[in-house]
Amino acid sequence: MSFTGERYIPGEGGCQIAYEHLHRYFFALRWAGNGEVLDLACGNGYGAALLARQARHVWGLDIDGDTVAGARRSWSNQNLTFLQGNATQLPFRSGSMDLVVAMETLEHITEQEQLLGEIARVCCASGVVLISTPNKAEYSDARDYTNPFHLRELYLDEFVHLLKQHFPYVEIAGQQIRAGSLISSNPCEFLSEVFVEPSHGMQGVSVEPMYYLAICSQDRPRTQAPSRSAYLDSTDGLLLEGKQEIGRLNEEIRALGCWAKKLESVIGERDQTLRDFQKEFQREVELRDQTIQDFQNHCAQELDLRDKEICDLQNRLEQEVNLRDKGIRDLQNRLAQEVDSRDHTIRNLQSQMQTEIADRDQRIVDFLGLLHRKEKEFDERGQWALSLQAEVERLDRMHQAFLYRILSRIGLLPK
Repeated sequence: MSFTGERYIPGEGGCQIAYEHLHRYFFALRWAGNGEVLDLACGNGYGAALLARQARHVWGLDIDGDTVAGARRSWSNQNLTFLQGNATQLPFRSGSMDLVVAMETLEHITEQEQLLGEIARVCCASGVVLISTPNKAEYSDARDYTNPFHLRELYLDEFVHLLKQHFPYVEIAGQQIRAGSLISSNPCEFLSEVFVEPSHGMQGVSVEPMYYLAICSQDRPRTQAPSRSAYLDSTDGLLLEGKQEIGRLNEEIRALGCWAKKLESVIGERDQTLRDFQKEFQREVELRDQTIQDFQNHCAQELDLRDKEICDLQNRLEQEVNLRDKGIRDLQNRLAQEVDSRDHTIRNLQSQMQTEIADRDQRIVDFLGLLHRKEKEFDERGQWALSLQAEVERLDRMHQAFLYRILSRIGLLPK
C-alpha cells in the first residue's frame, strides 16, 4: 500500500498525520472494552489493531482488496478480522456491533445518508458510533485547498443535520494539532490533567478545529467522552521534525547565500559584458546612421534625376498629345465631310428609289387593272363556253332524233 497522504500508514507521512489518526483511535478505546467493534474504511489496519487491544472482536472493512490483503499481512490478532466490502451495504446483522468507527470516511462517499443508515442499523441500541470528518470551513475554504480524494465535504451545520437524521444523541468534538508542554514523572504514562490556555501575547486568537469527531448513539452513552483529550508523543517527533525542517531551511538559506554571491559575481561580469555590448552597439548605431545618411543623400540625388526625367517625359507626352489631338480634329473634319457627302448621296438615292417605287406601284396598279379585265373577260368567255356547250348538246339531241327518224323510215333499225 503506497502512501499518498490520504490514508495514514504507520511510519510514513510525518508526525502530524500520525497524531491526528492515532489520537482518534485512542479516544475510541473507552467504548471498545470487551465488545464487538466495526472499523469502516480500515485502510492499513493500524486502528483496528489498536482497538483489538481491548475489544472482544474487531472487524476491519475496506472496499479495496489489495488494502485488505495488506492489512491481513500486517496484523494477525485472533480477535481481529479484515473483510473486503462496501460501507453502504454492510455484511453484518442489525444491532450486532457495540462500537462503530468511521474515521475520515464520510467525505469519500457521495451516498452519505445510505452510509449512516447502515451504520445506525448494525450498531446496537446501547452502542456508540464515532465519525470523524474534515471541517470544510477550515480544511478547504480557509486554506483555499481542494482534496482530489474528497467527494463531499461538510460544514458543521450540515454534518450535525445529517447525523441527527439517524441518531437521537449527537455530540460534536473538535480536533486540532496544538503546541504544549508535558510534566511527567514517567514519560510513558498518559496524564489525566490537561490545561488549555492561550499563550502570552496570543489572547483573543481563536483556532478553529481542522476535524470534527462526532459521538453518536441512540441514547446518552454510559461511558461519557472527556471534555478534553490530548495525545502526547513521548519521542517529541513533531519537534524533531520541526528542528530538522529548520536545519533544512537554514541549509537552504546558506546555499541560497552562496548562490547569491555567485550570482553577484555573474551579474558583475554580465554588467561589464553589457557595457561592452552597449559601446559596440553605439558604434554600430553610428555606422548605421552614417550609412543611412549616405543612402538618404543618394536617394535624394536619384529622386532629383528621376524628377527631371519625369518632367521631360511629361513635356514630350504633352507634345505628343497635342499632335494626336490635331490629327484627331483633322480626322473628325474629314469624317464630317465624308458623312455629309454620304448623306447627300443617300438622300439622292432615296429620291430615286421613291420615284422608282412610285413607277413600279403604278405599273402594278395598271397590271392589276389589266388582270381584272382579263378575269372579267375570262368569266364572260366561260359563260359563252357554257352556253355554247348547251347549244351543242341541244343540237346533238336534235341530230340523234333526226337520225332515228331517218333510220326508222329506211328500216335500218333493229326490230
